[in-house]
Amino acid sequence: METALSGLPTTTPSTPFFRYPFFEMSQHSLDHLEKRGIVVFGADIVADDWVKMPADMQLKRLIERVEAARKGVLLLHDPEEHTAAVLPAFLRYLRDNRYRVVHVVPKVPAKAAADTRQNEKRE
Repeated sequence: METALSGLPTTTPSTPFFRYPFFEMSQHSLDHLEKRGIVVFGADIVADDWVKMPADMQLKRLIERVEAARKGVLLLHDPEEHTAAVLPAFLRYLRDNRYRVVHVVPKVPAKAAADTRQNEKRE
């Protein structure tokens, strides 16, 4: 996998998150990713934004699905032009309706976290 991502074979993942295309996975591949410390993401809300539609229709669909689920991971596809067009309005809707958009960051290995704390104490 690392060779495909970065051109260099390594056992340390450069990308700690993964989503299977079409959510098609096997237990074997899930086990392999887990051993490598790679978190697999799914989605609770699918926007169907790979289907070409006007931006206003996409926004309506997004809002309806978020309102129905009330929370969860939303799958959007960034190369889709209509998705990009609707994103500012959708983010305003989320803000105005008190939803929270969170940033997912990789877990810091225990040793790196301890080193960071030690460095902060010295400063």
